[in-house]
Amino acid sequence: MAEDWALLADEVDDEDDVLIGKIDCTKEHSRNLCLQFGVTSYPTLKYGDIINLQDYQGARDLDEFREVVEDDLMAGPLCSVSNPQLCEFSKRQSIEDLIHMGLPKLNQEIERVEKTTARLEGEKDKFVNNLRDKYSKGNAEKEKNKKELQQGLDLMKACLVLKKTHHQQQKPAKDEL
Repeated sequence: MAEDWALLADEVDDEDDVLIGKIDCTKEHSRNLCLQFGVTSYPTLKYGDIINLQDYQGARDLDEFREVVEDDLMAGPLCSVSNPQLCEFSKRQSIEDLIHMGLPKLNQEIERVEKTTARLEGEKDKFVNNLRDKYSKGNAEKEKNKKELQQGLDLMKACLVLKKTHHQQQKPAKDEL
């Protein structure tokens, strides 16, 4: 991926409105910037308006990167808080409402949404862990039952071979004509 990223950066180097950058968030001098943009795992790819960068979720290859650059970044300015006139009406209205909201109220709303998101993440993690436990227990039970059945099956097959052998030995020899 690093090679494709470097190639993409070279391809758009002459574009005034597009920047393909790289920040090493493991370095001390970069940590604050990474935290500011919500980067907590590596590699993290973001794109869009610098005020509202979006997480990139697509494939991590040169062709997909090119497509995002051409379709989303080079198509002109994006709908954002710095360009609300480019947004559809409902989003533009939301931006205006948030801009006119008092700072304490805005911070309160951000905190509420972050807490709700964290709660939902916790509920999902709890559900996944519970599901994982049930799967492990179910799988262990299946393996135990399968082992018991296999032992019985092996015994049945051995008896079948013995019976066939014994039956063959007890057949009278056919007389030749």
